[in-house]
Amino acid sequence: MEQLYRVADAALAAKCQALNASNGNGNFKRRIEFLDREGYPVAAWEAVRLLRNEASHPTVAQQLLPKDAIETVHFICELINQLFANTSDYEI
Repeated sequence: MEQLYRVADAALAAKCQALNASNGNGNFKRRIEFLDREGYPVAAWEAVRLLRNEASHPTVAQQLLPKDAIETVHFICELINQLFANTSDYEI
């Protein structure tokens, strides 16, 4: 799951870069703060940041059931899709 949270962080960095954020290369928290100031909903992103920190610096071993892992992947995908919805940022 740690890598999935890094993908989410990379999506935030890409969105900040697309918005010409001066702190687009900052840390996850600063990117969330920037998007908050830009009017994006960020509560779920803050939760992802906390999960990413927990996965990056575990105090206990974390194991997810396959169902929970799939739901987490779906949740992160939805957040990323919402981040880039209705924009021309990085269209294919």
